[in-house]
Amino acid sequence: MAPLRLRTLVAVALGVPLLAAALHCGGGSKHPATSSACGDLASARCDHLASCGPGDLARRFGDLATCEDRTVLSCEADLAAPATARTPANTVACADALPSTSCSDFLNSETPGECQPIAGPRADGQACIGSSQCQSSYCQLSDGVACGVCAPVPQVGDACVDTGCGASLVCRKDTPRCAMPVANGASCDGAHPCLKGASCVGEDPSAATPGACEADIATLGSPCDSTKTTMSTCDRDLGLFCGGPAGSQTCQQATSATAGQACGRSGDANLVCVDGSTCVTPAGASAGTCVAPAADGSACDLVKGPGCLGPARCVADSSSAGMVCKVPDGAFCG
Repeated sequence: MAPLRLRTLVAVALGVPLLAAALHCGGGSKHPATSSACGDLASARCDHLASCGPGDLARRFGDLATCEDRTVLSCEADLAAPATARTPANTVACADALPSTSCSDFLNSETPGECQPIAGPRADGQACIGSSQCQSSYCQLSDGVACGVCAPVPQVGDACVDTGCGASLVCRKDTPRCAMPVANGASCDGAHPCLKGASCVGEDPSAATPGACEADIATLGSPCDSTKTTMSTCDRDLGLFCGGPAGSQTCQQATSATAGQACGRSGDANLVCVDGSTCVTPAGASAGTCVAPAADGSACDLVKGPGCLGPARCVADSSSAGMVCKVPDGAFCG
């Protein structure tokens, strides 16, 4: 974990407020207990993200208030879903447990037991928007489709083209298959990826030589290796990147870029899109342009962008014969 002073420096440089702004807990139609529980969860989750991964928060949401607002939307949809086992009480229990979760576990989605899905009544094959509706405790959500389906929890080796993997697993992009990430110090290769926040150092795929997982470097100015040949690269979740001439690279501060601005590598700078925008880069180019996420209910594109700001998903819209950003709706999914 990086020192607090570094986390503060990174957060300020990326424009991430460290103090929570006013939280909007949804419309007046929400039950007070639901709004209160979702507000507690949003504060706990986003505060922890600001502490553990300010660079990640800046990329995904831009600021703490937006993170909280979007987390409340997701939470309220989860609690309103028909036949869900998630309740305001166990939502608050999750919020209370999050602050003691280590940054490594938190950023790798290793949430405490209080935050794990709770088995619901729906059998495999039935519609869902949240895993706590399902007997399997897993709702499989596919790209471009509004409603998920209750399914067995994915295991190592299962396909994950557009559905993702279960807790503790990652989707290997080369296969793509679910894989179990390995701990720091362990042998790593394409089939055995490192945890988020670590690099596979010394791997040579051409010679089938594995590497070893090493924690990414979290200190500004420290030596690094962007090729991961001799040492780790820098911690992207802290807003750092490995730059400089080969053989003398150091961890440097990434520069935030907003919608419409250039992104990617530009000279010695690394321009990172924030506020949920995506860097769209032409084929063969090293730099592109940040494209803002589409507003809820607006047109989106899974390939060319714009994308959606979570929890909204880019799904097919029968009324327009196109794709639009939609917030999950349990009532619509039955």
